[in-house]
Amino acid sequence: MKNTFFIIAAFLLLFAHTALGEDSAPGPAAAPNPASTDVQPPYAMEDWSVVPEGGGAKKESVSPAEKGMNFMAEGEAAYSAGDYEKAEKSYQKAAPLLVDVAQKSKAHERLAFIYAAFDQMDKVYDEFIEAIKLNRALALDPDLVAPKIYSSFLKAKDVVVREGALVCDCDPSGAEVYLDDAMIGEAPVKKEHIQEGEYTLTLKKSGYETTTGKITIKKDVTLTVEDKLPAAKGVVAVKTRPAGARVVFDGRDAGATPLTIERITSGTHTLTLKRDYFEPQDSTITLKPSEHVSVEAVLKRRLLIVGITGKDEASDDMPASVKGLIEGPVAARLDGVRPVMSGIKALAGGLTERGLDPKALGFLKSGKTRLTLEDEAVLSGIMEKAGVELALAASLDAQEGKNTLTLTLYSAVSGLGDRVVLAAPDMDGLKAEVDRYFERWKWQAFPTMPSTGARFADRADGGIEVVSVLNGFPAAQAGLIPGDVITSVDGVSAGTMADISALLTRTDTRKITFKAAGSGKPKETTLTPVDAPVEAPTEAPGYLYNLDLVDCPSEVEDTAELPAGTPADAKAIAALSLGNSYSHIGADGKAIAAYLKGTATEAKSGICAGTVLFRLGEAYFRKGLWAEAADSYRKAIILYPNATLGTAEGRLAAPVATERLRYMYARGLVRERWWQ
Repeated sequence: MKNTFFIIAAFLLLFAHTALGEDSAPGPAAAPNPASTDVQPPYAMEDWSVVPEGGGAKKESVSPAEKGMNFMAEGEAAYSAGDYEKAEKSYQKAAPLLVDVAQKSKAHERLAFIYAAFDQMDKVYDEFIEAIKLNRALALDPDLVAPKIYSSFLKAKDVVVREGALVCDCDPSGAEVYLDDAMIGEAPVKKEHIQEGEYTLTLKKSGYETTTGKITIKKDVTLTVEDKLPAAKGVVAVKTRPAGARVVFDGRDAGATPLTIERITSGTHTLTLKRDYFEPQDSTITLKPSEHVSVEAVLKRRLLIVGITGKDEASDDMPASVKGLIEGPVAARLDGVRPVMSGIKALAGGLTERGLDPKALGFLKSGKTRLTLEDEAVLSGIMEKAGVELALAASLDAQEGKNTLTLTLYSAVSGLGDRVVLAAPDMDGLKAEVDRYFERWKWQAFPTMPSTGARFADRADGGIEVVSVLNGFPAAQAGLIPGDVITSVDGVSAGTMADISALLTRTDTRKITFKAAGSGKPKETTLTPVDAPVEAPTEAPGYLYNLDLVDCPSEVEDTAELPAGTPADAKAIAALSLGNSYSHIGADGKAIAAYLKGTATEAKSGICAGTVLFRLGEAYFRKGLWAEAADSYRKAIILYPNATLGTAEGRLAAPVATERLRYMYARGLVRERWWQ
């Protein structure tokens, strides 16, 4: 009778197991069959196949985990063959040894079905308990499993898996809902089958503060959470020099600098600044709730430095001798520059890759200043590949008793190079010359000079006479007028300008003694020179015009606040220098456009809008626009009689403009005598 029960139970389990599939609803495939004990498992329990050299067999050790897998394989083979008694023993041996959680759960699940076939229901319950502990997602289909097996399974799962549910909503809706670190959806959201226990609930929404709290899930209970998200009030203001950098905030493009980003949540955020031809900058910002943070950054311009020597240094892409001369001064003087070092060898390889003749780099080797169209095309390709707007060719010729370094600055804007030749008897002297070169470079970024606003001239009978004084400058504020004669500065007798020129070229307060104009009465005053703007020369050897052509456009368009210590009219002065640099390369149309932006300066004396108007008249004159030229000259004369050229102590622009008008009138280019 007992055997008959086993046969019927095995048949029913075989039907259910076949319908569900091997893994979805495991169960015995057939009744236990003693005749099947000769079935061998696919894995040998012992491996005698390794024979060491010299003969003889050596038994290899097997780890407990491997033994567990072997027992599991043995059990699976017996289970498939219907030998449940052997399968039971194999699974019992495998379960404590298995490391893989899924395999261990499967072993206990197999044992539960075997014990059901043997009508040992108490053991069925125990094995389901162990299987579910290891795999809480374990499920059976009640339509394909015997009722008593399914009942035992549910009873076991109810003990092991204690689940509840969560409903979460917020105002405003749409927040991302996280249970611990796992996102479960966007509010409103419902999450079922949550294991009983304590969790961290987090709600995140852009523009609102993140809320976090602890919740407790209980068995068979649906917890409802409703939250009101406070609006984020954090603010980050970003400024860069130069302006126009793209701001990527928390992975999203936020716009171009200067930029104010509002409604930022508290916590840590990522900030990346990007601008063509400059090094990107990455940073992190941590905000407290409602905090305002300002970020100011100076972006580093990429500068391609090509090292060339007269000697064969082909083994080094950047000759060590050139790098030693250049790298230190660049780092010391140019805070806003990121050097990109290269040698002529590397550039030649790049041309070869593009099917070009490496000999086309000859203009770099020779420091050529006037480029052909072919030279410009090669240079443009090099710059584009390097991601730069400026390239400095540094050619070193070091021979006994002579050290010469030729520095030629090129840009993608101009077909002209700015060439400077430095020479010194030894390498230390040459390093000092290179340092001065980059000091000049740095000065061009903010071209100013200490100025008194007065023009002086040596008198034949001794002393220094004040020739003219500009309104608003230190000399006028000190009470000096034309005709006064300076007799000493800080106790130094002023016989000639050479005696005191060094004292008046620093922004320190000086004690001045002088004879008053007309009366000759001795007087004293104090004079403190100030930093006054300097315009770029239209023609000057050694001036870095390509630097202005690349840097000044950013300065002109920069809408951010100027750095401390920068002259108030820096943008207008940058437009003036840009126009002068365009005039230098013969681009008068671009020069005119730059000058028109430079008339915005508020200064009335020295380098001011009158200077810009005079330069604008010259550009119009060169283009043959006589009426426009005459109008610019006339405005410079009438509106800005104290405008100067070059520096605050330079020539007055009005007399020069008058001469230009007379010349135009004499040749019939204009019909009106506008200078009268």
